Amino acid sequence: AERATAVCACWVVRRARELEVLPRLAPRLPLPITAAQWRGVMPNGWPFGGYRLLRGEVAATAGLEDNEKLALAPVWGAFLRALHGTDAAALGVLPIDPLGKVDVARRWDVTLANLVSTGASTEAVLRTLDRARAIWGLASERPQVLVHGDLDGRHLIVARDEGSVRAAGVIDWGDVMIGDPAIDLGLAYGFLEGAAREAFFDAYGEIDAGT
Repeated sequence: AERATAVCACWVVRRARELEVLPRLAPRLPLPITAAQWRGVMPNGWPFGGYRLLRGEVAATAGLEDNEKLALAPVWGAFLRALHGTDAAALGVLPIDPLGKVDVARRWDVTLANLVSTGASTEAVLRTLDRARAIWGLASERPQVLVHGDLDGRHLIVARDEGSVRAAGVIDWGDVMIGDPAIDLGLAYGFLEGAAREAFFDAYGEIDAGT
């Protein structure tokens, strides 16, 4: 019961944040996002919103060909450049990475267990994590920006029009916050590769090695 209560409380906070921030953010971005156009409060005090449908399908399961990812990558890179360049102060109060999404020390044990469970050698995993921890030690020196907070191929919407594919929106903004840009830029490594990844970063702009 305590866990269920905590989950519900977290959901309420995240939904309230979306309802407050996204309508102000939407006009500043080059792709549609799930910004509520109607807002209300249920009798129990929980907030809710009404959204216009973003028509399309989830990029992760859309069966995108390599040439289609190559065409879409610059659009997504430009989208993140605009998001990360947004003045967060104009959007309302936002948390600063409350979950420590790139805090290697905080996530050390669970990360090690997950990687070892894939069959990777413990020695190789530890070398990688040691390098990541050293990089994380310098993270506080980098500017913190407005981030989506949970961006991957499941949260990109694409639509097909007469044989071509286009970026149609970005969904699932419950983790929108202030944080390290690397939180979002993982998209380039988790969903893109080769020429598409290069096109993504060409559109986004240069990043430092630590990021």
